[in-house]
Amino acid sequence: MGKSQRTENLEKDIKEIEEKLKSLKSAEKKVSGCKTKVKHTYNEADSDHVDGDKYIDMYDEDQKLIKESSKALKSKKDDVLSELKSNITSLTILKQVKETELAVSRQSDAIKDALDAAAKFLSGK
Repeated sequence: MGKSQRTENLEKDIKEIEEKLKSLKSAEKKVSGCKTKVKHTYNEADSDHVDGDKYIDMYDEDQKLIKESSKALKSKKDDVLSELKSNITSLTILKQVKETELAVSRQSDAIKDALDAAAKFLSGK
């Protein structure tokens, strides 16, 4: 059975989509594993606190900055994950469409081969 150019192109397209999906899923897994909480200690050691209003205000500002940074990182992570999931969904749908087209193309190839064989048989060659 001979493959038409369309069948070969669809097989190539599906393979490329599968490679992209694999890369996107790998990226999604890596991004999902990223931590977004900013540590407020160094090497898990207790931080030294100095008494006094000035130092208490500095500590409070630091804690606020740490919380805001953690929130910003989580938001960015969520945005990236959302974009990755959207691309994965789109490519998955495209792959399904291409697989349907491939099935039809293979059927067309089989019909063409059968018609060619019948024509050859009828012509006596």
